[in-house]
Amino acid sequence: MIRVSKIYDSIKCLVKEDFETGTVTVEYNKGKFEEILKENTFWEVTKIYEITKETRELLVNKLLQNSEVDENGKAKSSISETELIVDILPIISDIPYTLELEEDMEELKERLENPTEVLQKISNVVYAMLINVFNDFIKQTKDIESLPKETQELLQLALEKEELQKQLEEENELKDSVKELENIVGE
Repeated sequence: MIRVSKIYDSIKCLVKEDFETGTVTVEYNKGKFEEILKENTFWEVTKIYEITKETRELLVNKLLQNSEVDENGKAKSSISETELIVDILPIISDIPYTLELEEDMEELKERLENPTEVLQKISNVVYAMLINVFNDFIKQTKDIESLPKETQELLQLALEKEELQKQLEEENELKDSVKELENIVGE
């Protein structure tokens, strides 16, 4: 574990948009946070914070509250990925949306339906964090076999989606690298 200033302990990563080149990067190296924050404005950098115990409990409770078990013992969740991200994004980032303001939440939902590259990267990071919370929840469940089969299937789908998301991010990074090389070669 790298020793960094305590003010950066609560930050998971920084998502930086370079307004000159249009590139969007995600920086997880806490040792670089101070430099990035000094050299860039609030508009260029979004902070994504670590998930706290309270945030973790909020997420698990939200998932459980939005799940129903039918007469056959099958669980069905009525919450979407977008709803989870809308509810958690204002809590774990410095994006200026307020949960209590209906207009803010509607605007955020609209932006998530057709996200910019920056918002897509932020959503990907947040979604990966959500998956980790749910994976931890699954691991902490003592007897996973006692969960309804439908719940087990939903959890398995979430794990598979996380893997696909990682592959997509890797492909996008590769495409960005190829574009940068083409720009360099074209000059």
